Amino acid sequence: MIWQNTAWGEQEGVRRIIEQKLPSIKVYFQEEPGCVLFATNSFEHFPERYLLDSYDEPLYFETINEAAKCVSDIVGHPVEQSVEAIDQALDDYLEVHEDNDTWYSFHEFIEDREG
Repeated sequence: MIWQNTAWGEQEGVRRIIEQKLPSIKVYFQEEPGCVLFATNSFEHFPERYLLDSYDEPLYFETINEAAKCVSDIVGHPVEQSVEAIDQALDDYLEVHEDNDTWYSFHEFIEDREG
């Protein structure tokens, strides 16, 4: 297995050449969150399906339940277990706390079956 971490997007050509020349090797990728690309070709190797990015360290979650619990702790009230509810709760929280340097950005990874 080759673990690939690249900027701006998956190096598809490199992956395909490696896999063609070395058929016993499979290259897995997870897109770089900083580029607003949230995809992977393997939830088996990258089980995190959600990312809460912030002014602090990014937090990764395997389930929406884990993410909602974390965001509930941040905003101080229960948050429904959905991407939309989490986004709204964070937006509402940031609107109230706009005078400081706090920021949050929530994302869901998709599976790129072509990869």
